[in-house]
Amino acid sequence: MEIKKFFFMAALLPVMTTAYGQTISTLSAVSNLTSVQNSIYVTDPGKEGLFILSSATGQTADQATIIQDKAGKQYKRYITGPINAGWWLKDGASDNWDAMQKVLAFAPSGSEIIIPQGVYQFSKPILLGENKVLTIKSKGRLVFRNSDGFIIRGRQIVDIASIEGQPWADTPDYSTMNYSGITLEDAAYSEVSVNSANGFLNGIRLTATGTQTPNLKLGTQYNRITFNRLVQNKVGIFLTTGKVSDAPNIIDGDRPWVNENTITGGAIYGETGIVTTKGAYQIDPFNGNKFYNVGFEKLSFAANLNFAGNNMFIAPRFEANATFTVAEDCRANIIFTSEIYLDRLAGKGHETLIIGQILMHDGSQQGVMEATDMTGQLRTIVRNVPAL
Repeated sequence: MEIKKFFFMAALLPVMTTAYGQTISTLSAVSNLTSVQNSIYVTDPGKEGLFILSSATGQTADQATIIQDKAGKQYKRYITGPINAGWWLKDGASDNWDAMQKVLAFAPSGSEIIIPQGVYQFSKPILLGENKVLTIKSKGRLVFRNSDGFIIRGRQIVDIASIEGQPWADTPDYSTMNYSGITLEDAAYSEVSVNSANGFLNGIRLTATGTQTPNLKLGTQYNRITFNRLVQNKVGIFLTTGKVSDAPNIIDGDRPWVNENTITGGAIYGETGIVTTKGAYQIDPFNGNKFYNVGFEKLSFAANLNFAGNNMFIAPRFEANATFTVAEDCRANIIFTSEIYLDRLAGKGHETLIIGQILMHDGSQQGVMEATDMTGQLRTIVRNVPAL
């Protein structure tokens, strides 16, 4: 108990002290230190940690990874585990974008970055480039009022508790929303999870830029995306193609693709649940994408699919009267569902297969398997399950 009490008191005092040969100090007290130490343990909440005397000179004392005493001696933070972004970020600050760039610059490829609890505002998007493979776990609330949120390229692991665009409103104005919460651009084999994304034009966006040079072809594929709530976004999940980031040396190339991604829900509240929109240079339709357990809840439109083929919608939940539209340029998409009302299928596409209880407007069953033919006409394959 006495040892715990000592350390607690040391954390409160803006001075340096010593316990059992270990120098203990606040950050402000280090700058007044005149005698050289082998190591210093900093006690500032959220920035605590061990710093070791460094032989290097001329480094910038950023108070995050490098500290400096009055004599100019520098001490480097000793890191054995995840990198705490709170060493740079400031809870409640008007803009943490510059601080986040320092976090990303400091972290070597393969690092895990933890964003602690708190509210962190950003004026620009956070771009994760393909030059590093990072794991980012955010426990805080990330706010992007006037920009996209995360833009993920290459292979990354990202776990976000909360990301927010426009503030919560009882009656959201979707016409004022211009950005995307989480974007995967030319991403492959990434794992992205988000508990809540709200207040954006698109909650989650997938896009790709296509051929950059004859030997560099870029698409978004084989990513695993999980969400719990996409709320008050104009569009919950948006698939398109075209450059959206400021990644250097990347242009709108030829033949981009967004294929073979797995998206697991989660409820979507907003205007439209899922939208696929063909990009200017796209040749290959969106295909091979799987949407599991997506709840089309409080929406005006469940989905609006264009230029999409061979995608699967497995165990969707349809609520209210939101329509599910499959455009004429769509082919061979499959819907596995416990039930769907035919009058909610506003567009049927070609060779669309529906498996599950298919109901008429009055709730009576029309069939348990139906498909559209080459002309787009919906035809019943099985009217009921035969008795064993």
